[in-house]
Amino acid sequence: MLAESQNKEVDDLAIQFTSTDMRHANVRLGTHIMSAKIYDLPCITEVTKTLDKKTLYKVADLSQIVVCSHDLSVVPSESQVKPGSKKEMKQWQYPHGLTPPMKSVRQRRFRKTKKKKYMEAPEVERELKRLLRADLEADSFRWEIVPADEKRKVFNLPMNAQACMSSSTQACFPSSICLFKNLL
Repeated sequence: MLAESQNKEVDDLAIQFTSTDMRHANVRLGTHIMSAKIYDLPCITEVTKTLDKKTLYKVADLSQIVVCSHDLSVVPSESQVKPGSKKEMKQWQYPHGLTPPMKSVRQRRFRKTKKKKYMEAPEVERELKRLLRADLEADSFRWEIVPADEKRKVFNLPMNAQACMSSSTQACFPSSICLFKNLL
């Protein structure tokens, strides 16, 4: 169709958006009117041009594609899908790249992301208290200082409630931090 319009020297191209989400449009090329949808490409493509077939100049970064069809389709109502939802975002993802080898690239090359597991604050506090109780019940533990010059000082200390209370050698706090003094 572009070749026909160039032969007739009709270079009229107009795009009129028909919805508020800026994804549906009507494209007029010469005397032909087509409906169009704008999709997001799987990845950003650098567009380059050359003047001497040796040096490439970057012209733009391409991240969306306009797909036109001859039928003038009706724009669906905006109440079907909530704006900003994952379903709405996935609806506008184009599954293919720009070239034939990139067909179904989203399915083949990009894995699905796992859902993150968030721990609630009370669960974290319970686990911290359990670990602190286990530390208090331990017979001994090993504590090591590693300074920048790699000289190591190792302390094997008994860990029970009476040793923790003696303030002459160490001071223990219930927040899982034990400060040791007069041992160096």
